[in-house]
Amino acid sequence: MMGPAVVVSSRQLPAFDGVEILLWSTLRLFEEQALRHYRHWAVHFADDAKRSHVAMVQSAAPSWEAFEQSTLQRPMRELLDASESIADERQLLIVQGLVYERVRDVIYRTIESSQGASLPTRQIAGAGRAVSAEIARRSLELLRAGLDASGPLFGPFVEHSDEVLHKLDAVGECVDEMFGERFGLRFSDVVGEFVADLVPACVELGMDRRKVMGHLAGALMGL
Repeated sequence: MMGPAVVVSSRQLPAFDGVEILLWSTLRLFEEQALRHYRHWAVHFADDAKRSHVAMVQSAAPSWEAFEQSTLQRPMRELLDASESIADERQLLIVQGLVYERVRDVIYRTIESSQGASLPTRQIAGAGRAVSAEIARRSLELLRAGLDASGPLFGPFVEHSDEVLHKLDAVGECVDEMFGERFGLRFSDVVGEFVADLVPACVELGMDRRKVMGHLAGALMGL
């Protein structure tokens, strides 16, 4: 079991190299969208821990230059465009809580343990891992608590996650190219851990395991 995340202040941050700046620029875009959504639909998730982590990511990558010049720019923006129009709290809990926070959790866990990452990068990743894991846990609790009132979740889960998962798959090749060798961050591994974590959560919410696996396989393979 991992220990508690180390809190890093912006005054402790050194100058990161180009690959780390690109990594944090990419995650900054991802995290800033989440914080915007939480402030609008679930203010209890926009707490001190989340806001502090987002501030750290922003400090690690204060400029968009590296991101804008990379091949990640287009597929990442398309991914976030697919999840920009959150319409209610349940959709937020599915897209951000059930899906994106679990993806971020896996990414942060990988970076936190990477020998290719600097110590400050590993520390920020550790803080992010703790925040994402907690929001994913609380989102599951809220979705489970609302089952009686909202009805079965498989249909809404498919509706709200399908395009997001399609676009997530499109990011994979760039992730491998940019971060695979340096950080051991490979899309197939991220997806494998993400699915292994997501499927039991969906079953806990009353969804049929085979239907969930079928949906994930089709969406993540672009079918």
